[in-house]
Amino acid sequence: MTDVTEAILNATQRCVASSGFTALTAEGIARRAKISRSTLYRAFPGGRQEIVEALLRREFDEFFRDLYEHVRGVTDVNDLMVTGLMHARRQIMSHPILNVALDEDAGTLDEVLDDLVGQIMVVMATFIAEQLPDGPWREERSRYLARMALSFMSTPGSWQFDSRRQVEDLVKCEMSPRVMSATVHRSPARNVTTLMGDSTVHQRVANALMDAYIDGSSLSMEAIAGRATVSRATLYRTFPGGRSSMVATAIDIERGRLLARIAQVATRAESLDSALVSVLGELGRYAESSPIMVALRDRQPDILRDQLRFAKGQRNFAVIIAHVAPLLTLWVGAEAAERLVDWLLRIAVTYWMDPSPELNFASWRSIERFYGRHLSGGVAELVALPTNSTAVV
Repeated sequence: MTDVTEAILNATQRCVASSGFTALTAEGIARRAKISRSTLYRAFPGGRQEIVEALLRREFDEFFRDLYEHVRGVTDVNDLMVTGLMHARRQIMSHPILNVALDEDAGTLDEVLDDLVGQIMVVMATFIAEQLPDGPWREERSRYLARMALSFMSTPGSWQFDSRRQVEDLVKCEMSPRVMSATVHRSPARNVTTLMGDSTVHQRVANALMDAYIDGSSLSMEAIAGRATVSRATLYRTFPGGRSSMVATAIDIERGRLLARIAQVATRAESLDSALVSVLGELGRYAESSPIMVALRDRQPDILRDQLRFAKGQRNFAVIIAHVAPLLTLWVGAEAAERLVDWLLRIAVTYWMDPSPELNFASWRSIERFYGRHLSGGVAELVALPTNSTAVV
């Protein structure tokens, strides 16, 4: 890194720390670095966006170097996960750049995270694998723990990561490395329609918007109004927030469809193991069979990430947890049920957004095998906890 590049990144860091990303401009960075605009653009032809990406990459590199140094001497895998998670969350919340990005504009991180998350996961999994005992699933287990760690770093839910007792409880159950076999009586596969009636303007417009995403048509308000056969006046009256409010409504409708499907499989389950496998499978099968979800993941993943990470992710998780957790109280207490649903959601999101042959949502056998290897031991621990253990919502 040249002296000029370093000066620009340091100046950008100071600008963001004092005024945030929203007020950040190339001109302001140049003034803070005491260089001309032409010098800045020679170093970063892409201007502000390229500088922000470079800064965030540098900060992430330093963040993970610090994290690895902090846990370098830890040899017990449970202690490694507890110590690492606590330190990571503490550093994120106190970091002058990462904390501002998460609080002010999580979308600022999306493109950088997409490029880095695969690299980060590989490095973390390799590090974790060194602490795991030899066994047939050692590498798979390390990759699972790396995914879960990244999930809790970015979307902590209501866990208090400054409480070692809470984090130990989390690791003991949701991230326990014990492997158990699970006897699962799965619900039979079936076809569930995802079509919805168009009896209301909200539903018609939301369906029109989703269809436009799927076939790549225009997303203008005029085009959506024509597709939904409503006037522009009616469209703007129903969705005063424009396209963003239409997207929010479409997401609400899709979430309703998902919850209906989950209710069907959970209420037919014969045991807790069966219910959890069925719910996990339904989460994945829904995402894979929903044309709008697949279209968004493949063509505009930034919209999904915006809804599944950080503050918005926590709010969406909370809604699903509130609806699904009561379905599990036939077998466990309310607090354990909330934790179980939160756990399944994290797994479904990370393995659907970043697919792995270790979990194939189209195969019940794959889901059952994954459950037995990575969840069943922790589920047994969680069920055995006192009923006043910490809830996540």
